Amino acid sequence: MEFEQLTSIWNNANPTLDQTVKINKELVKTISFSKVKSSLSEIKWTSIFQIVVGIWFLDFLLGFAFRHHADHLFLIPSIMLIVITLYSLIFDIGQLVMLFKINAKASVAEAQRKLSLLKKLEAYDAYSLLVIIPLFSAPFLIVVAKAAAEVSLYEFGNQWIYSYVAGSAVVAGIVVFFLRMFPNKGLQESIDFLKELKEEK
Repeated sequence: MEFEQLTSIWNNANPTLDQTVKINKELVKTISFSKVKSSLSEIKWTSIFQIVVGIWFLDFLLGFAFRHHADHLFLIPSIMLIVITLYSLIFDIGQLVMLFKINAKASVAEAQRKLSLLKKLEAYDAYSLLVIIPLFSAPFLIVVAKAAAEVSLYEFGNQWIYSYVAGSAVVAGIVVFFLRMFPNKGLQESIDFLKELKEEK
């Protein structure tokens, strides 16, 4: 059942009618919220994937930092990556918890507020890449090169770092531009759908 059909059924139900109609409207509400959650599945599975990868990467980073605790050239980049990984994990877990709280037990207004917050978080997450990509991509290369091949990128001098950061800033700008040009379609459809529903008095 599409959003338009659910909106019509919801808004045309008369709250003054008998108990059967009220029960049917509760059923429509359950179906409606199920449809909303289904349309947000991309966000849910993306968050779950990022949490799993984040936990694995955090474990790797902690081990790397422990092994190189006496060498600040590798300890500092690993600590930087630990901080941003923890931030990402907290962000994704918070977003996932919010998604699970959108259910038929919640009021329409409450669901609207949560979806509105999710939309703001989506924009915040996209714009944060303007900082994250340039600032943390070089430490990522330094750590991965050392861990995977025992290669110290510092041997190539510091000039490559400045050039790489500048190039990363350009890439970040392009990525953010496309993310904002094509926001999550399911999220926007869910927001538009809930705006059309008349809250029951």
